[in-house]
Amino acid sequence: MSVDKTFSSAEELIKFLISELPLNYEISNGVYVIYKKRTNEPDRSFSISGRITDIYNRETLPYAGLQINGKTYGSDSRGYFSTSSKTDSLFRLNISYLGYYMLDTVVPSGRYCNFRLVPSVIGLQQIVVTGIQVARNIQTGTNPGLIKLNHKIAYFLPGNGDNSIFNLLRLQPGILASGEQSSDFIIWGSYEGQSQVIFDGFTIYGMKNFNDNISSVNPYMAKDIRVMKGGFGAEYGERVGGIIEISGSDGNKSAVS
Repeated sequence: MSVDKTFSSAEELIKFLISELPLNYEISNGVYVIYKKRTNEPDRSFSISGRITDIYNRETLPYAGLQINGKTYGSDSRGYFSTSSKTDSLFRLNISYLGYYMLDTVVPSGRYCNFRLVPSVIGLQQIVVTGIQVARNIQTGTNPGLIKLNHKIAYFLPGNGDNSIFNLLRLQPGILASGEQSSDFIIWGSYEGQSQVIFDGFTIYGMKNFNDNISSVNPYMAKDIRVMKGGFGAEYGERVGGIIEISGSDGNKSAVS
């Protein structure tokens, strides 16, 4: 650096040389010390703001818990929050809310974000259960008080579903089951002994089962059961109650199976 000018002192010279430069000087024990000017830099601040909502219905979540860069915060009554930092432009967020999965993410500064939390408990929508009738569980005809049954439809009726003829009959309309003895049949209000159970023309006395599992009549030997609760013909005599007529299976006479 060269200057063609006259100065009254060395201090005037130094002032002229650094007048347009970002420099300053001071005199220490007769020595001129030149240094860079100290500028006051503006404080830098990084901020982030956002809202916390439900991911499905977009409903805001009030007073949610937040942990941002290790510090604990909370959203307001409408789910909004904001914070700032002077040291870091990245914000690590950990958001939690009762009944929702925790959200852990990293967001840069200067962003407005909508944080959507996933519910940890999701209610099922309405389920309609419809039934399909796969088999007829009762057969009625034109004669009053007559129903027909067989052991194959026992599984489709309420109860143990064990094919017991005794249990099957007690589930039919007009045959009282509640309040009666386990060995009784009360058909249309008749007393014990007033109804008759017939198996292939023979009267069965003491129609009962054991522990609701073993019937006195093998259910697989009965192919048809007719229950006449009233109005039966004169061929069925000696009874004033109901008639239960059981037809046995013919079986295979040519082979043992």
